Amino acid sequence: MNSRSVNWPTAAVGAIVLVLATVVATLAIAGGDDEESRTYYESLALSSPEEAVVTFTGAFAEGDHLAAYLSLSPSAQMRLEQLVNLLQHGDLIDTSGEGITDLMRDEIPLFADGFGEAEHFDAGWYLQDQFWTFAADHDVFLIDLRGEVEILDVGTERLDDYPTVDVAASVEGIDGETVFRLRQVPSGTWKVHQVIVPGGDEDQVPWSVVPPPVVETVEYELGFMVPCPAASFDSARPLPEGITLVANPPCGEGGAGVNLRASGLPAGATGSIWFVLDSEHDIRLDRGDFTVDADGRVETVFTVPDRPSDEVQTVVLEVEVPG
Repeated sequence: MNSRSVNWPTAAVGAIVLVLATVVATLAIAGGDDEESRTYYESLALSSPEEAVVTFTGAFAEGDHLAAYLSLSPSAQMRLEQLVNLLQHGDLIDTSGEGITDLMRDEIPLFADGFGEAEHFDAGWYLQDQFWTFAADHDVFLIDLRGEVEILDVGTERLDDYPTVDVAASVEGIDGETVFRLRQVPSGTWKVHQVIVPGGDEDQVPWSVVPPPVVETVEYELGFMVPCPAASFDSARPLPEGITLVANPPCGEGGAGVNLRASGLPAGATGSIWFVLDSEHDIRLDRGDFTVDADGRVETVFTVPDRPSDEVQTVVLEVEVPG
């Protein structure tokens, strides 16, 4: 039999060594060089709740979002795909920061290039990798698991639709204990179903973050005329006890400035001023925003709209009160 030797270029040898080193490092994160593993998923260390938490958080620390996604329960994976389809991106990453949604459109390939330019079709892990890579680049994870993780306690297994175990851990950068809720899948492996921070909403899967405060919107009304009529009129509207609302003057020409004063409001509350036109429809014109001072008072100026009417129109003070 003829044999043939191949002289590999130095650069090629270096590339092969680099690839092999990457594979070895990935297997170490995933759970070791298990010769019986047929697929990458089977190589992941998920044989116990503690091991699954280590694999899941280690994958985030290394940016291996495929491993992180595969370490999630089927229900959690399905929920993430639903959030993408429903465009509920704020439940995937933190979109509250100024300009984040614009950056998403520019940097996440799903938005910037569209599905036609994607490298994979209908792959949930691929879409999550796009969101999580963006979150890592801009520090906008809903729950950032890239810090050091120490397991504190492993709960007792219980049957909650599926065999379920809670693993409590300390996560660098998160105050208090973070709970990883794990479910056992038919193969016997354990997968992360929820990550619950202190005060987190446990109805949210997989990221059980602290829900935003409930805000109640309260409206207070005052009559106003454009322009001022020849005869006097009653601008007062019913108000709760302790609340005052006064416009000075109570009428005016379009374009005029009017002082608006209110008292008895919750300190620190924010709100808006609306001018409701004399119409069979609820047509409102925005007249500006305000913040209630420490004494529960508002004193501001709004501009009278150029919408004359023989009828009394309405100024609305809309206040957002934390529940």
